[in-house]
Amino acid sequence: MEQGQTFDMPSGAKLFVSLAPFGQAKALHDAVLGELRGKGVGSLDIQALRDALGGGDGAEARNLLMDKAMGLVSSKAVEQSLFACAEKAVYRPDGSEESSRKVSPALFDDAQIREQARADYYMICWSVAKANLQPFIKALFSALLAHVDRSAKSPELKSGPTKPQ
Repeated sequence: MEQGQTFDMPSGAKLFVSLAPFGQAKALHDAVLGELRGKGVGSLDIQALRDALGGGDGAEARNLLMDKAMGLVSSKAVEQSLFACAEKAVYRPDGSEESSRKVSPALFDDAQIREQARADYYMICWSVAKANLQPFIKALFSALLAHVDRSAKSPELKSGPTKPQ
């Protein structure tokens, strides 16, 4: 069997996800980032996020995050890329290999399991995205955190370049 990750679905089903080919995973990566950038991710107020996480009202941050989430789930580019990445994913309604079904838009119209599959739709999408985007994101954040850490320790990087006297 191919390497991959197994995810538990809210309905009790199991989802097995293998990494998609690089081109398909990168297309999903680009579609997600494009959608976030198009929704003004740069305007995300860090203080509002801190307030939300720290017990403050945080309504503004929650609204912005909800807006971004709705933009992602309604994006045709993200949906197409997700289903391309899901070509090797297998949905198991009762958890057994015998019940395996390929993940595609047709899964959600399968008369025997459509209600169960539709109830799991967002978790299926999230799981496929997580499995395929995590390698990109993990490396990115690791590099960014290392840079921030170096910047915090270096007086020159903190204050910027010094002028010759």
